Amino acid sequence: METKKLTQGINELILHQNLVKFRGSLTSLQSKGIFVLLKNANEIVKKDSYQENFEIPFKEFEKLIGSRIYSKTAGIKQKKEFLKQSMQKIIETNFGFGMTKQTVEKTFLEYFEIKDDNIIKYRFSLYVRECLNTCDKALIIKDFTFFISFKSEFTRQLYKHILAWISTRTELPFQLEDLKDFLGATANSYSRFDNFENKVLKVAVNEINKLTKFNLTYKKNKDGAKIESIHFFWNKQ
Repeated sequence: METKKLTQGINELILHQNLVKFRGSLTSLQSKGIFVLLKNANEIVKKDSYQENFEIPFKEFEKLIGSRIYSKTAGIKQKKEFLKQSMQKIIETNFGFGMTKQTVEKTFLEYFEIKDDNIIKYRFSLYVRECLNTCDKALIIKDFTFFISFKSEFTRQLYKHILAWISTRTELPFQLEDLKDFLGATANSYSRFDNFENKVLKVAVNEINKLTKFNLTYKKNKDGAKIESIHFFWNKQ
């Protein structure tokens, strides 16, 4: 059971690293949609590494991204059209990531369509397809066992974001609302910054510092009296 859990965690971490560098250029819906498509594609690639075109049932995709994105009165036709338009916008977008906003001109998706049989068909760009690897070909984190030992899901999410950048930098800025979204801290109770800091931010930072080889700190940046962003800094102990 533990081996299965570890393998699933490694797969999730690999997928996350491939996605995290693009999230600043995606809406919340697009980000979650891409992650669902990546997970679906990765399972298929593990069985057939040469496959480039993928499918997922519309109902399964819709369930995984959540139904709160729709108007309460939206019918199935409106839902499909809304999702299709949102995901197809990615095809026309050049992505920028990093502190200096390096531009990736290759699109993230080459194709996304919802067919009449309610099957979503999609294809990633070559830039992304090169990242769809089985575990033996992908980056394996030496201290990955720490990831499993974290008690807080917020810690796991923050740790994954840091690992995605660890080879190229020692700091990472986040807009506050983006950070909440990335960590999954979207409950109304976290709208107050003191609640978010005490129950999410400090918990995650303290656990990372206690269980990993990193020394993680953060700085709060204000616009007037309001906290607008969080800047993380780290170094290996």
